[in-house]
Amino acid sequence: MATFVLIHGAWHGGWVWEKIVPLLQEHGHNVYYPTLSHTAETTLSDHIDEVCSIIRKENLNHIILVGHSFGGLIIAGVASKMTERIAQLVYLDAIIPENGLAYFDLCPEDRAKKLLEKAQIGLVPSLTAYEYGLESQEDISWASSKYTPQPLKTFTEPLLFDWKAIAKIKKVYIFCTRSTATSAVQKMNVKAREAKWTYFELDTGHSCMITTRKELVDILLKLELQA
Repeated sequence: MATFVLIHGAWHGGWVWEKIVPLLQEHGHNVYYPTLSHTAETTLSDHIDEVCSIIRKENLNHIILVGHSFGGLIIAGVASKMTERIAQLVYLDAIIPENGLAYFDLCPEDRAKKLLEKAQIGLVPSLTAYEYGLESQEDISWASSKYTPQPLKTFTEPLLFDWKAIAKIKKVYIFCTRSTATSAVQKMNVKAREAKWTYFELDTGHSCMITTRKELVDILLKLELQA
């Protein structure tokens, strides 16, 4: 039995994992998929601390920690603080962080500028379901009703973490080959391959946990055997 902690990306919540959670639980695994805070004052550090708090409260160990998109920053921050509890870090079409840099530093300059211009009262409006790679009207309607503005401070706060401290943790990258949600992700798959991480591809858009859930679960189950 494995323990999966699934961390959503920007503008999303724990709801984005709802279609794959039962598939993992059918195999007897524990699955946690929190919705992180989305107030105007919420910072990246707040998100990291929220996840750490859940891990402590539930006394979780040997965790397969999965971060989607922006969640790649969060899982690195969590692993840096709780190295001994993490078995694998899974970057799911995600940003690979660099110490001392914020999300906006890792984005193309034009994208960061556009998001900053859209921000209102400390919150950034969501992208559209089409940009996340959703195609069926059912999925689009379902997800569009749930997207939440993202706290601007989570994009501007630099992530400080100890990469050496988490060097021993097995790292996995899953790349969605038709992802267009964020151009920042496009170069991350190259970075992961150059680092010789365990690497998988899914022929789908960014929201693979909705569009190709069986295929994603198949990959996660393979990781469980390796954890």
